[in-house]
Amino acid sequence: MSTFIFKTETSISKSWSDVTEGLNSYYAGPNPGLDNIDFGAVTDHEQQINTYVKINNKIGLYKGIDSALAIGVSEPTEGQSLGIKQINFDLIKEKLTAGVKAVYFGYMFDGKLISQTDVVEKTIYFGRNTLTNRITNFETNEEIEYNVKYAAAIWMVFYKIKDTDIYYVVTNNNLLDPNIIRQNFLEDSEFDNSEDTFTIMNTSEGNFKTCVFRPSLDGAEFVGDNIISTTEDTFTIDTLGLSKLHFINKSWISDKDLPSIDLQYRASVPVEQNKQKLIVDMTDKQIATISYRWETGTELDTLSSKEEMPKYDFVIVKL
Repeated sequence: MSTFIFKTETSISKSWSDVTEGLNSYYAGPNPGLDNIDFGAVTDHEQQINTYVKINNKIGLYKGIDSALAIGVSEPTEGQSLGIKQINFDLIKEKLTAGVKAVYFGYMFDGKLISQTDVVEKTIYFGRNTLTNRITNFETNEEIEYNVKYAAAIWMVFYKIKDTDIYYVVTNNNLLDPNIIRQNFLEDSEFDNSEDTFTIMNTSEGNFKTCVFRPSLDGAEFVGDNIISTTEDTFTIDTLGLSKLHFINKSWISDKDLPSIDLQYRASVPVEQNKQKLIVDMTDKQIATISYRWETGTELDTLSSKEEMPKYDFVIVKL
């Protein structure tokens, strides 16, 4: 079963800013691993996209026709016409599983005048061809060649987390109404899609790092943003210990059912890895350091802000 985690922008995140960075740029350097990103290796794509930041009426995320998840907007015109577009999760999963880095869900403008309802109804799925880096309509598999600089109204972007069935969805709150999104998820999250599970991050959960990659400790405790205190010779960092993955469908997911993640780590003391857990050996040590990162296979690994990148650095103090 696929899990779609929706993120709306909050005052404590920069998620959509990271999306727009990745829309027009890419990291051309080698995999940085746990080292600092070489920002000199961030390169602009040949094709650039301008994104709209304001529309007349914000779009909502609803239960649409046949109880499917859809975006929609009402236009104050004669007859109160409604623009609606159902989200094709099968197409999104197909493209991301095939290696596409990101699927953007939005409307590409071609210079013609068009109503807001038509903008919604004619929304497409697009992104960059992984071989050519050219903007491609994923529904037709044809390159989009409107003009040199594209203009788009993008409602949301979909990422697939490497080697898992987890999809991270960042919504554009400039164009989507976060209150409508939250209200519909909170009131009725049972959409007619037996293959997928949907959940939304709330304000306190923050972003992918602080919500999905949130650690817990056994034999130690956090005493600051980057300080761990322990009195034991060994303690365990469960890198998914307080993850939202445990709470989907209001029930706990056991350790054996958690996804296998590509976890990279480096420490000044011996560390043993057991799936998503790191057992740290502080024998005969008073102070140590550890860094670890979830390599997601998405732009979160390179182009995201420090607050969003799924990486932690800790100083460990043994009392």
